[in-house]
Amino acid sequence: MKRMTLESAAATVHACLAQLRVEELLVHMRRTRGVSRPLVAVHEDTPLDEVLATMRDEGIHAVPVFRTLAGRPDDRLFRGIVSVFDILSATICQRMFDGMADADHVLSMSKQEFARHLKTLEAERAFFATKIGSLIGTTRESAEAKILHSTSPLTTLLRLFTSTRCHRTLVLDDDEVIATACSSDEAFRAAPVAAGSALRIVSQTDVVEFLLNPSVWASIRLAAQSPAEFDAALEHILALPVSAAEELAVGRLPARDADANQPLDAKTGKPRRHVVSVHSGVSALAALRCMFVHRVQSVAVTDDSGRLAASISAADLRGITADNLETLVSPVFDFLEAERRTPAQLKPDQLRTALPDTHVGVAAGRMLESRVHRLWIVNSHDKLVSVVSMTDVLALLEPAAA
Repeated sequence: MKRMTLESAAATVHACLAQLRVEELLVHMRRTRGVSRPLVAVHEDTPLDEVLATMRDEGIHAVPVFRTLAGRPDDRLFRGIVSVFDILSATICQRMFDGMADADHVLSMSKQEFARHLKTLEAERAFFATKIGSLIGTTRESAEAKILHSTSPLTTLLRLFTSTRCHRTLVLDDDEVIATACSSDEAFRAAPVAAGSALRIVSQTDVVEFLLNPSVWASIRLAAQSPAEFDAALEHILALPVSAAEELAVGRLPARDADANQPLDAKTGKPRRHVVSVHSGVSALAALRCMFVHRVQSVAVTDDSGRLAASISAADLRGITADNLETLVSPVFDFLEAERRTPAQLKPDQLRTALPDTHVGVAAGRMLESRVHRLWIVNSHDKLVSVVSMTDVLALLEPAAA
């Protein structure tokens, strides 16, 4: 029997997934979560401070941005998704830090000094009055924003998440559009997508949760030309240790998504991934600056001995507005324990980790259970080794040739 490799396993699984449509993922999401709430979105002319306030009030950390078509006020043309991290990167990290003679000085500022500096800068530039539409195309995800149709193959969604910087995307629910048209008085005229009613946000986590659901796995298996071969291929991928999976996945991701500050690998010519970390004694602002400089969505927080103590990610910025920016000057642990956090967010003492020999399937299940995007890989002494993310899991399902 021919020895199975990651490439052959990925090709087998990918061929089966190509038979599915994104609409099957949407059906699964509705079945497991119930009716989704209306899409929260903002107009491209909305000021940044209002966008931040909207995300705080809705308990979200990313929001779609749309423009209204001339003469058709009920129709929306969606331009992309912008997050709290994107806004802070464009204001605090870029405009403020880059405009200072000593950018590192802000990392040791007191809350009072930071507040005074913000007030002066706001009076000069009024950057939180900037329209959110000006950020479209300048942020990680909006630069390659796409709206997929629910009739698209599921592999199209997989390719989007593994070949771009997107962690989430908008999907047009074609079944909802048809239902809206058929229920109208003018059933034969294409009905507009009013207020984004047929749009859904789908994330990498949604895709992994769908693919690892036993009932979904069983239905894919039944439709496969060789169910036994599909089983063997998926089990081969899920049984990979995360230490090897992380390295294999990075080698399959586009080089442009890597950190430009990292050295090139002599064999692949791509930037090597190393874990970006900050010391537990720094402020949340310093951690944010580190995320911005290294172009990552999360950094590890380590203690004096190098042991993993916590992590801070773009999702932890949920609740930040133009009125409470001074909380960024708090020590990172104080920031992570702040009352603005939602019950679903993990606290520092609830950090999720994995050992290097943990299987990919187990790690993915742990991420889904904890509702986190990544697991930090540590050794037996809790020393930080690496990190594995939902992006890495999905990259293992995408043949390199694709």
